[in-house]
Amino acid sequence: MSTYTASAYFLGKYRPVYVTGETPTQALARLAERIADAPDVLRDRLQSVWDVTTLNGWGHCTSATSEYGTYGVSWREGLTWEPLAAIVADMPECPGVRY
Repeated sequence: MSTYTASAYFLGKYRPVYVTGETPTQALARLAERIADAPDVLRDRLQSVWDVTTLNGWGHCTSATSEYGTYGVSWREGLTWEPLAAIVADMPECPGVRY
């Protein structure tokens, strides 16, 4: 069984948030709960990734990403790189994101 990681990231502006699931859509659904009150641009990025993942089918894809400005959402097969949590720990939280 594979694990997939979905993330919302901010290119250094805020601390990223990561969630996992057994499928890309499960991981994205969990991420949607965490960013429900986030800025519209971040939720728009999620919608873009959701659409390409569900409408086209993720099939043999190992990742999908959508970025605009400093806001991005992605999913990929596998877990987050372990040392990353320590690297981003002191970054500010994005308003409206549940960490």
